[in-house]
Amino acid sequence: MKRLLALTLAVIFLSGCSLRKSDSIADWSARTDGLMQFQQWEFNGRMSVKDLVSGEGNQASVRWRQQDTTSRIRLSGPFGVGAHELVWEPGRVSIVAPDRDKSIQYTGPKAAERFMQEQLGWSFPVQSTRYWLRGLRDPAAPSQQIFDADGELRELSQHGWQILYERFTAVDGFALPSRMVLQNSSAKVRIVISKWRLQGDVPSADARVIDTPAGSAHNSRARPAQAASL
Repeated sequence: MKRLLALTLAVIFLSGCSLRKSDSIADWSARTDGLMQFQQWEFNGRMSVKDLVSGEGNQASVRWRQQDTTSRIRLSGPFGVGAHELVWEPGRVSIVAPDRDKSIQYTGPKAAERFMQEQLGWSFPVQSTRYWLRGLRDPAAPSQQIFDADGELRELSQHGWQILYERFTAVDGFALPSRMVLQNSSAKVRIVISKWRLQGDVPSADARVIDTPAGSAHNSRARPAQAASL
């Protein structure tokens, strides 16, 4: 379970003949601006994690709640068995065991990175995770994005990680990921999201809860794409 928790932080990812139109770029930019206004959001779903070095893997239900720069991640097995809660905030990472009597804490400017290094032997750009999960690039680092012919993001490369967006779903006017894969040479994480909730200072959007039923998402088939470096 420790390896799953550590890999969760890692969570915590063509060219073609048809080019996207300039107004599609503007649409995606507007989407980014809109999503950045939500300071609180959460999702429910499932995730599977595979360590590509050892071959070990695991899966769990996940509930991710974000409030500004603080992430609360709850992982559990079938029927909620073995639930762990991970609280990740600037300068601190805390892991609370199911019985609530045991916890592990890492503190300091590089707390999350130290946690990853000690548990896995490699580190991860943890600050970028909360952007990737919403289909956004971390604006603080160079990246490459690949869009399909309809102007929808299909692939994001940043910090040596590849984020593949297999499916988006419409959430009250915003396209948010419902199926995605994050991978590099050490790990592969697959996330399937069943419910999104957005909260923020957006007019008429104080709270939006959207279920993601099967078949309601955008077409997830591969389409011609073009890369854009930022």
